[in-house]
Amino acid sequence: MKAIISLFRYLFRIVGHGESCQSHGRIAIGASPVVYGLLLCSTLVGVSNEAFAVDPIEVTVETTECSGDIGFSSFFSSDLYKIQSADCSDPNEPGKKLQQVLLKSTSGVSSYNVLWVTQAEARSIMQQIREPVGPN
Repeated sequence: MKAIISLFRYLFRIVGHGESCQSHGRIAIGASPVVYGLLLCSTLVGVSNEAFAVDPIEVTVETTECSGDIGFSSFFSSDLYKIQSADCSDPNEPGKKLQQVLLKSTSGVSSYNVLWVTQAEARSIMQQIREPVGPN
């Protein structure tokens, strides 16, 4: 905390819009937007990325292969790279294309694990991620 206060005092002296009150251990702040901007930026620099992190949620989906085979799979939302249109049609609704769910590979190489889902299931994945359900 003392390091942050020292940083604020230094920034205020540089900008020239404030002076430190050494006897009282606080800062007299001029009413300048520049000072408040510097104050905000310096505060955010000291904040860990973990403070803004969101816990990944587990997503469960029904998979549908181009051949018509169905199954289930689960993954964490943090592993989702993207959802994109696939080259084959939905076997149950020939007018619609299946979607590919690309998941980051755990091998460390730039490759993806692929799940095939219907368009309705792709919408369900996005809804699960946007509106996670907490424990009851």
